[in-house]
Amino acid sequence: MKTSNIILISYLSLMLLYFSTSFIPYHGNEVKYSIRTVKLNDFRVLKLLPYTKITFIKGDSNFMEIPVQENSSIPNMYILKGDTLVIMPYQTSLKYEKIKIHGRNVISLLSNKASCYLAIKTDSLNLTGENESSFFFDEGSEVQNLNSKLSGKTKLRAENLLAKSMILNLSETSNFSAPAKISKATITMKGSSTLRVHRIDSLILNQEGHNNIYFEGY
Repeated sequence: MKTSNIILISYLSLMLLYFSTSFIPYHGNEVKYSIRTVKLNDFRVLKLLPYTKITFIKGDSNFMEIPVQENSSIPNMYILKGDTLVIMPYQTSLKYEKIKIHGRNVISLLSNKASCYLAIKTDSLNLTGENESSFFFDEGSEVQNLNSKLSGKTKLRAENLLAKSMILNLSETSNFSAPAKISKATITMKGSSTLRVHRIDSLILNQEGHNNIYFEGY
């Protein structure tokens, strides 16, 4: 056999060995966890403190699902003050697991530099986002009347939301991506805020500052 062929075969063998070992799953440092359920008294306001990441689901009962490392106790990461549920940052090594909060009578959500996914169907909802907050509506979400106040670098992604009417206040560098269709909207923009809209049948727009408006799908 020629020397060049031997070198080629050796090279291919090494590459095969490399790829076969590179993609072997490693479980040595795998974190085992379980989902703990915590029942809650009724609340109407959900307040998220900085660096909190949750999923909010509107349902028929009030409880939380918390990913907890095995053999660990449930962390002290919430306070119920009257009708307000306050969620504090929860340190965890579970990168892709979020706390899930279920509530039946929530009408307001306040966020300060936090992240929230919403799976919700309701008549009305008030959203307030400060600093670098972010809101995302899951597919199938419906809000008949949405009232939002966004400031700082807050982002609200509502492309998947079905909404009939909306009152929206944008300031500083906040960013709002509107649903595919809105029947009626009153929007106030200040600072360098950004608005992305598709179709609004009836629009009242008030502007101050250097705003950015993008009409998509027209």
